[in-house]
Amino acid sequence: MIKIFLEILSVSCSVTLLIVLFAAANILFGNRYTQSCKYIALTLLSLRLAVPVKVFPILPTIFKINIPVMSSSEAGAFIGTAADNVTVFSSDVEKTLYIISVVWAAGALLHFLLLVIPYLHFFFYIKKNRLPIEDERREKLSLLCRKAGIVREPAFYSCPGVFVPMLCGFISQFIILPDDAEEAVIFHELTHYKRKDTLVKLICAVSFSLHWFNPFVSLMIKRLERLAELSCDEAVTIDLSPLQKVEYGRSILEAMRQISTHTDKLVTALSSAQRALRERIELIVSQKSRKKQGTWIIVVAIMFTMSAGMIFSYKLSEVNEPAQLSEALPDTYSYDIADVDYVCLPGYFIPAFSIYSSEAEAHSVSHGITDKNGRQDTD
Repeated sequence: MIKIFLEILSVSCSVTLLIVLFAAANILFGNRYTQSCKYIALTLLSLRLAVPVKVFPILPTIFKINIPVMSSSEAGAFIGTAADNVTVFSSDVEKTLYIISVVWAAGALLHFLLLVIPYLHFFFYIKKNRLPIEDERREKLSLLCRKAGIVREPAFYSCPGVFVPMLCGFISQFIILPDDAEEAVIFHELTHYKRKDTLVKLICAVSFSLHWFNPFVSLMIKRLERLAELSCDEAVTIDLSPLQKVEYGRSILEAMRQISTHTDKLVTALSSAQRALRERIELIVSQKSRKKQGTWIIVVAIMFTMSAGMIFSYKLSEVNEPAQLSEALPDTYSYDIADVDYVCLPGYFIPAFSIYSSEAEAHSVSHGITDKNGRQDTD
């Protein structure tokens, strides 16, 4: 479990840097590119978070942390040697990592259940109460599907208590439509269906659950969910006249007034917070011309996403021999500060068990190993 957690942590740290870069680029150049371009870029980052495995394991890592871990079979062999205290330190690191890993796993499971259980409750409610659409209306919906470029049409249903059009399901997707749903609003949900956005939401749920400890991931997923709606609005209104855009915006506001209390995070629907709604309306009204598609941004996003996890990495160094301690802890120095001993690795300053007694004066040791009297071990 420790290796799994460290792999998650290395990917999380690497993707965090990419999230910051994306946010900075969005501030500087965001208005030049389409919402769909930004949506694809963040979807790739979310997918990388959900699949935390090394894509190019043979490539070098920029920052690599070496973590010494004691071999359980050889731990007893260190008793009575000059490396006793370092052995305790290495064993304590492993115990701490194990506790952190258990806390992470429990948090990941809890967050995933909090997302999935309400969705399953809502999904089974829909499955139980949904009603088929009448044939006359289905013909009009088929025309909209062809207009949207959809070959395989989704199933359409109505459901009591659901007043907002929404796309449900991951594999066998279907759309719930109220009786008074307007054409532009239906086209919005068809765009979600065409892009398989419910699968993206599932990926986001997995990413958030695995990286629940990272606030940057939470912010990225919130932005990704908003971009899902903005990009659909953009696709629907790109060729509409100003009057039609105003009418579409009115339809969104009307849908917000009648939103169902059953709306769930793992379905797509015309629902959002007030700030997000304002952003959508402003985008619809202010959109004047086609923006750049940003193909090169998507290519760069793919490259960065595939390389994420190589920025930060780790190595568990199993120590079986006393001589290996000098290799596991290179260039190590110990200092006595206010009766608390510290181990100083390159770039780190970590409180640890005493390497030598507090009365010994601080001095450097060639391999970082001293006996309990502060003398260098010459064995």
